[in-house]
Amino acid sequence: MLETLEPLSPREGFADRVLAQVARPAVVAVPVRRRPVALAASVMVALGASVVWSLFNRALLGSWIERGGAVFRNLVWDGIATLAQNLSEQPWIASLREFGGSSGRIAVAASVLVAGYVAAMIAFRRLLLVPAPAANPKW
Repeated sequence: MLETLEPLSPREGFADRVLAQVARPAVVAVPVRRRPVALAASVMVALGASVVWSLFNRALLGSWIERGGAVFRNLVWDGIATLAQNLSEQPWIASLREFGGSSGRIAVAASVLVAGYVAAMIAFRRLLLVPAPAANPKW
């Protein structure tokens, strides 16, 4: 049935009539060079004001820096203490302490770790190297 229908096509000038009805926004030319200059000037003024403020408020700025450093040190040490406390309460820590009681076992474990690291580096090197071209290529 579809083959018996006449093909539909728009009349002459249809696309022109549709585009004439579409509202197009006006294009406004914006000077490109003024914005970066204004932005750079604003940044320079802000930096200059910051330097001037810092020169006249050295004691306050120093106290802020000192207090911030103290808070950071406390956070770090509290984090280390919490981590150590949590690790010491783990059920497997007793077996780890027993294993570490012998210097011979520690030496063997360190040797195995170093050998595994070297083997992994060799494997990665082989994976990353580009194969050299053959000396006498067969065409």
